[in-house]
Amino acid sequence: MLFDSFLYSFELRTGCFVLSVLHMLFIILSLHVPMITDFVMGSWIPVFVAIERLLEFLFTILLTYGVFQRNRKLMLIWQMLVPLMILFNVAYYFYLSFVVNNLKVLFILVLSLYLITYSLMIVNSYYDELGYLEDYMKDIAYIQTHTLKKSSTSVTKTRKSDDERVVKITESAAT
Repeated sequence: MLFDSFLYSFELRTGCFVLSVLHMLFIILSLHVPMITDFVMGSWIPVFVAIERLLEFLFTILLTYGVFQRNRKLMLIWQMLVPLMILFNVAYYFYLSFVVNNLKVLFILVLSLYLITYSLMIVNSYYDELGYLEDYMKDIAYIQTHTLKKSSTSVTKTRKSDDERVVKITESAAT
């Protein structure tokens, strides 16, 4: 587990919620960048970027729902797709930095990479924490079932011995 808490004072689950909301806001705010720069040039890149941003938004909604429901599978899907999003964002923002020649684009690149990387580390830590909790709960259930089986077998043994005593007493009383 990389982190025990979010910003050293909040739970990891809260951190996952906050970072997923920030990620969604960043996606919404970054949608205007390809529209301004590339529609003038008339290329197919803004359409591809808009589709990627919408898919990224949907996957972030899946992450938020997975954190809310404590569903590790939905969180794993997001964790597996984040490296692809990082590669695409790096390539696209470097392309924009050459086309636009603006320092703001590189600042957005660094900010987005930091946010995505930190989000990935927090989500991975919470994913591990849920795994530890699931294993712990399975261990407790296993222990409880085996202690119940042992106690139920000891109860049946005492009942059999009591029944045998009753049978012996009734046999001796009958003779």
